Amino acid sequence: MRSHVLFIDSDSTMHLSVCQYLTDAGFELVSTVSSLEDGIDVIKFNAPALVLLALTRPIIDDSTRLAGISALLVDEHIPLIMIVDTEEAERIQQCYELGATDVVIKPINWQILVHRLHYILKTHQALNRLAISELRLSNAQRLAKLGNWEWTIKDGHLYWSHEVYDIYQYHEHAIR
Repeated sequence: MRSHVLFIDSDSTMHLSVCQYLTDAGFELVSTVSSLEDGIDVIKFNAPALVLLALTRPIIDDSTRLAGISALLVDEHIPLIMIVDTEEAERIQQCYELGATDVVIKPINWQILVHRLHYILKTHQALNRLAISELRLSNAQRLAKLGNWEWTIKDGHLYWSHEVYDIYQYHEHAIR
């Protein structure tokens, strides 16, 4: 599987390692940049399949810019893997709160990282295919004026698709 990866790190020696390991593993590197601002430009104009972001200073210093890049990645449906230099639980929690798909701790075990990246890309592609399939089903049901519902007897839960609400002209929150 060849995929484009964007690597963001202020340490230029890491750029060489990332290029070597990931291209050997079948990834195609879009770009290696040294700042969040440059990374945002690359994402806007050449959307990568995933972003690797190395953090070298406290997250609090970059939290506004990190929130900005995270929002852009969510909009573009791009996984974000943050690389940190500590196992401190609070810092790792902050990474996930800022939108990280996964967190990698330095020193990097390149073989494991490659497997994780392949897994993240496969999962991300499957989720995208599922979202497209759900959208197509919803559109087909809307056009055909059909809907679907499920009733779980065990807990009495009733689920109606959006189309059923439209067919019976109920507001979704009116019946629950």
